[in-house]
Amino acid sequence: MKTAFPYLIILFVIILSSCTWKSDSDNLKQTTVSFKDSSRHYYPIPQGKDLNVTFFFTNTGEHPLMISEVQSSCGCAKVKYTDRPLEPGTEGNIEVAYDSYKNIGYSQVFITVIMNTAPVKMHTLIFDVNIVPEEYTMTDYEKTYKRQKDMTPLDELNKLVEGDETEKGYFIDSTEAFKY
Repeated sequence: MKTAFPYLIILFVIILSSCTWKSDSDNLKQTTVSFKDSSRHYYPIPQGKDLNVTFFFTNTGEHPLMISEVQSSCGCAKVKYTDRPLEPGTEGNIEVAYDSYKNIGYSQVFITVIMNTAPVKMHTLIFDVNIVPEEYTMTDYEKTYKRQKDMTPLDELNKLVEGDETEKGYFIDSTEAFKY
């Protein structure tokens, strides 16, 4: 009896490891999703300022939609999302809180979303922003006077931005690379 016990433990571990565990979204039928503005370009922000980004999506299929996982490409972006199944025709969102404290210059963030969708389960949301050093955003009188005296126009910062500003605070490409 004592010699059979280790073999029983090994057999139990082998049987247990052969089992596959499925998440809630794996048990759901596949559906389709539509993202609104999945690729965005934000206007420059001062270093240290937070940027709150919300991506909206709609369940366009015939079955409930469930997000199983959301990952950010950067530790500076904290993600919250709708974690309950969405019925067909309903809207959900993914909120990203971007902290620009440690960044400067051009920053691009990828958000990977895994859902019970067909034909692909993995979707990519993208946004980018230029983080401008504090000295370029908050000028005092002497710096402004010196800049005017040196004939360096303040409009140089506007060259960082292309496109027309909207109430959204961002613009999208007319040739969006990520169509679903």
